[in-house]
Amino acid sequence: MKKERIENGRMDEESALLPRANPVQKRAREKQESILNSARELILKVGPDRFTLQEIAEDIGSPIGTIYRYYSGKPAILRAIAQSHLEALRFDLQKELGQFQDKKSDEIQFQRVTKKIIDLFEKAHSADPVFQIVWSGSQAYPALRELDLEDTKKNAEIVADAILCFVPKMKRQRLLDLCILLCDSIGSTLRLTSMMDEKGKRGVLLQLRGMITNHLYMAYKSFGPD
Repeated sequence: MKKERIENGRMDEESALLPRANPVQKRAREKQESILNSARELILKVGPDRFTLQEIAEDIGSPIGTIYRYYSGKPAILRAIAQSHLEALRFDLQKELGQFQDKKSDEIQFQRVTKKIIDLFEKAHSADPVFQIVWSGSQAYPALRELDLEDTKKNAEIVADAILCFVPKMKRQRLLDLCILLCDSIGSTLRLTSMMDEKGKRGVLLQLRGMITNHLYMAYKSFGPD
């Protein structure tokens, strides 16, 4: 397993990504959560690339070896923070979009579906300021770029099942490609709007909703039911 190298508080691209242990005992789970909570506080103070593992160790009152017992380095900690929020989003997507899977295309509207999808992504993105900070800079970190791609593909599967009634003649892979682009567009737009004021954010998201609706409508015209 590759080790983390830290220089001036910054992390090496070769760092390992995954947590080293999934604790079962309550005390171990609490220690793991204290590490993540400390990291969240430091991210709010100095950002995701400037805090050190030594600072976390001092904050939780444990030797730095305790942190390495659970996480191979800072990238693994950032990944764990992001992953918890992304898994919550996927749960909400499955729950909320599942209602559309057994519907016929004439029973639901494009606008309703696109609004629901964007609202769910926005809710997950804005639920925690720490997640916003980490995810807004995710493209700078290999650990998070990989997670972003993995998450986008999983979300695309869920969205594809939800809009299948609109495009039953579209091949599955083509539909998945469309939904990957859709999910990535929403994620990229939310990163952009996180730097805007509320009025600017609303305007951009309204345009995004219109673009997605129009794109789905064109797909419907070409691959929709008879």
